[in-house]
Amino acid sequence: MKLAIETLNFLDAEEHLAVLESALELYDKLDLSEIEDKEDYIEEALEDHFCALDMKFHAVETSIQSLLENYLGKNKSEFITIT
Repeated sequence: MKLAIETLNFLDAEEHLAVLESALELYDKLDLSEIEDKEDYIEEALEDHFCALDMKFHAVETSIQSLLENYLGKNKSEFITIT
Protein backbone atom coordinates (compact mmCIF):
# COMPACT_ATOMS: atom_id res chain seq x y z
CA MET A 1 0.00 0.00 0.00
CA LYS A 2 2.93 2.29 0.74
CA LEU A 3 3.98 2.12 -2.92
CA ALA A 4 0.49 3.09 -4.11
CA ILE A 5 0.47 6.10 -1.80
CA GLU A 6 3.97 7.14 -2.88
CA THR A 7 3.04 6.79 -6.55
CA LEU A 8 -0.14 8.83 -6.21
CA ASN A 9 1.87 11.52 -4.44
CA PHE A 10 4.53 11.39 -7.16
CA LEU A 11 1.88 11.83 -9.87
CA ASP A 12 0.16 14.65 -7.93
CA ALA A 13 -3.01 12.56 -7.91
CA GLU A 14 -4.37 14.33 -4.85
CA GLU A 15 -8.02 13.39 -5.36
CA HIS A 16 -7.19 9.74 -5.97
CA LEU A 17 -4.97 9.74 -2.90
CA ALA A 18 -7.74 11.22 -0.75
CA VAL A 19 -10.10 8.43 -1.83
CA LEU A 20 -7.47 5.77 -1.11
CA GLU A 21 -6.75 7.21 2.33
CA SER A 22 -10.48 7.29 3.11
CA ALA A 23 -10.79 3.67 2.00
CA LEU A 24 -7.87 2.65 4.21
CA GLU A 25 -9.40 4.42 7.20
CA LEU A 26 -12.74 2.71 6.59
CA TYR A 27 -11.05 -0.68 6.14
CA ASP A 28 -9.24 -0.24 9.47
CA LYS A 29 -12.56 0.49 11.21
CA LEU A 30 -14.30 -2.60 9.85
CA ASP A 31 -14.12 -5.80 11.87
CA LEU A 32 -13.34 -8.39 9.24
CA SER A 33 -11.81 -10.88 11.67
CA GLU A 34 -14.90 -13.09 11.63
CA ILE A 35 -14.75 -13.80 7.89
CA GLU A 36 -13.99 -17.50 7.70
CA ASP A 37 -15.25 -18.59 4.30
CA LYS A 38 -16.57 -17.32 1.00
CA GLU A 39 -20.13 -17.08 2.31
CA ASP A 40 -18.96 -14.73 5.08
CA TYR A 41 -17.00 -12.74 2.54
CA ILE A 42 -20.01 -12.43 0.24
CA GLU A 43 -22.25 -11.38 3.12
CA GLU A 44 -19.76 -8.70 4.15
CA ALA A 45 -19.26 -7.52 0.55
CA LEU A 46 -23.03 -7.09 0.16
CA GLU A 47 -22.92 -4.56 3.00
CA ASP A 48 -21.37 -2.28 0.36
CA HIS A 49 -19.18 -0.32 2.77
CA PHE A 50 -17.10 1.14 -0.04
CA CYS A 51 -19.84 2.17 -2.50
CA ALA A 52 -19.58 5.90 -1.77
CA LEU A 53 -15.81 5.76 -2.16
CA ASP A 54 -16.13 3.87 -5.45
CA MET A 55 -18.41 6.62 -6.69
CA LYS A 56 -15.95 9.30 -5.52
CA PHE A 57 -13.09 7.54 -7.30
CA HIS A 58 -15.01 7.33 -10.57
CA ALA A 59 -16.05 10.98 -10.25
CA VAL A 60 -12.45 12.22 -10.22
CA GLU A 61 -12.03 14.17 -13.46
CA THR A 62 -8.37 13.42 -14.08
CA SER A 63 -7.74 9.74 -14.73
CA ILE A 64 -4.66 7.89 -13.56
CA GLN A 65 -4.01 7.09 -17.20
CA SER A 66 -3.88 10.77 -18.17
CA LEU A 67 -1.55 11.50 -15.24
CA LEU A 68 0.75 8.71 -16.43
CA GLU A 69 0.57 9.96 -20.02
CA ASN A 70 1.49 13.47 -18.86
CA TYR A 71 4.44 12.08 -16.93
CA LEU A 72 5.59 10.12 -19.96
CA GLY A 73 5.25 13.18 -22.19
CA LYS A 74 7.42 15.23 -19.85
CA ASN A 75 10.01 12.50 -19.28
CA LYS A 76 10.33 10.61 -22.58
CA SER A 77 14.11 10.63 -22.35
CA GLU A 78 13.88 8.48 -19.23
CA PHE A 79 12.24 5.60 -21.14
CA ILE A 80 13.58 3.07 -23.59
CA THR A 81 12.35 3.17 -27.17
CA ILE A 82 12.26 -0.11 -29.08
CA THR A 83 12.32 0.21 -32.85
